[in-house]
This record gives sequence, C-alpha cells and structure tokens, in this order.
Amino acid sequence: MLTVFKSNVSAMALYRQKLSYEIDETSPSQFGDTECPYGILSLDLRGVDIAAAVAEKSHQAAASAEATAAAAAGVTTKAASPSLADSGMIPSPNEDGLATVTAELQKANDKNGNS
Repeated sequence: MLTVFKSNVSAMALYRQKLSYEIDETSPSQFGDTECPYGILSLDLRGVDIAAAVAEKSHQAAASAEATAAAAAGVTTKAASPSLADSGMIPSPNEDGLATVTAELQKANDKNGNS
C-alpha cells in the first residue's frame, strides 16, 4: 500500500500502468472525496509467488545493467544475453544482483583504466 499525490502524474502512471497497483478501498476517492490531493494505491499479492517474482526482477535488473554497460563500452550485445552470465564475465543475479553486477563492472573498468 502506498500514498501518491494525484498531481504526480508520472508516479501515478508508473504505479497504475507499469506496476499494476489499483486504487485501494480506503482511498479518499472511494468515499467521494474529489478534493483530496492524494490517492491510496495497493497491490494485491494473494496468489503471487513472491520468490519467483523477486528472482525475475533481479534477473531483469542484471540484464539491464549488462546491456547498459555494453552500450557504454560500445559493445553491441543482446539484452539479457545469458552467455555473458554463463561465462563468468557478468555474475548471475542473486538477492543483490544489481549491486553485484555494478561492483563487477566497476572492477573491470578500474582494471582497464576506464573510470
């Protein structure tokens, strides 16, 4: 559950469209309060395999970091290329997958003299 200002259109779009949050039953708008500057949103997680969802997001974050690093280095690669993770060049995602990938990329840049 979260609170977001109605005037923050970008945040509303992110939560409602990209992250599938819905207007919560306790939101002031559900009681006819159209003047209230905020809304309460919630995400129904009943029946969701949380561990699988977290693992998927971690994998997506690692793949995104890999593609960003490759683009910054001028290397063309497929987004989410499993071959780089399998080769050990990019670590496999874990609980802190993005932090691990970022640290490994920084080490590689430091080693190559690219800061």
